[in-house]
Amino acid sequence: MLLSILFGIFSFLIFYLAYFLFSGKAAVFITKKQDEKNRLAQSFFSVIGILLVINGFFALFLIFYHPIWLALILLGLVCLIVLAFVFGLNYFM
Repeated sequence: MLLSILFGIFSFLIFYLAYFLFSGKAAVFITKKQDEKNRLAQSFFSVIGILLVINGFFALFLIFYHPIWLALILLGLVCLIVLAFVFGLNYFM
């Protein structure tokens, strides 16, 4: 029961981060006002948002069916996506 609640909270957080990236609010992270970099950054944020939506649905699936190996795969994927997001922010700043 506790694992189901934790995956529910985790899926909510993943979906909220994906919404933040899709809505364009992540543009506040870009400090330089270059049009080319802004367009490239917006497409980068969209790709990261799509990956996070997929992982959010995966986390929703894990609410009802939660073997440990699938949970570890999800956590590893989300860690890699967030790491790619941080490296992308470093590139665009």
